[in-house]
Amino acid sequence: MSFRTRLVLAAAYLVAAVVLALEIPLALSIERRADSDFQTDVLGRAALLAARISDEVAATNQGTPNASTGALTQATADAAAAVDERIVVTNDRGHLLVDSAGQAAPGSTFATAERPEFRVALTEGRVDSRRRFSETAGGDLLLVTVPVVDGGRSSARCAYRPPASPSSTACTTAGSVLRRSGSRS
Repeated sequence: MSFRTRLVLAAAYLVAAVVLALEIPLALSIERRADSDFQTDVLGRAALLAARISDEVAATNQGTPNASTGALTQATADAAAAVDERIVVTNDRGHLLVDSAGQAAPGSTFATAERPEFRVALTEGRVDSRRRFSETAGGDLLLVTVPVVDGGRSSARCAYRPPASPSSTACTTAGSVLRRSGSRS
């Protein structure tokens, strides 16, 4: 092999090494940034929905569900249709008030041990963000739980399928709301 060929190969190796050394951290940084932006968007939508339905959830928690159920159903239907999500609203005890997909029966217990994100919002009154596998959805979800506070304490949970595309989502308010795009499970 000639000296010139070795120099060209060494330069190509050096260029490839530098490109990889710069490209991989850049790609990871862009991925983390996109994920962070997605989580921020999810949290913002969950908080807005929790604020929008807080009066209706408080009314159902205080025992006047008839006046509030229609408004809750309409608010969750509007929010679900706007971004193609499933929304589930629970009361302060974790019992289902509204499911936009109609998959869970009203009054059934939705805040269970398999859904630990509700405990943080319902008992501690804190926002919780986590990723976990959902057997119902058949995949990993990004879960953002936001407390709905009006007199008593309820929670709003938004469960989002992590983006292959950032537009696939799921949300919940407890009041809890569960939204899930793509599959309605």
